[in-house]
Amino acid sequence: LSLFTSIASKGGGDTSIRIDIGKADFPLLWQSMTEADQTATLRAMLGELKRRDRVLTRAARAAAKRDR
Repeated sequence: LSLFTSIASKGGGDTSIRIDIGKADFPLLWQSMTEADQTATLRAMLGELKRRDRVLTRAARAAAKRDR
């Protein structure tokens, strides 16, 4: 995941910033998120797990139909 933003430079113009986030960063992100707001973090994760479950369930059903 790459995040891009820019900030105004003191001398005029803009400074572009790119932040690269990889799977090795996930534990620190998780820790930081839960320290900021544990309830919101857990709700967001639960929502994503539910979404992934729906996606995988649909894929499994479609594969089962094809195999009949």
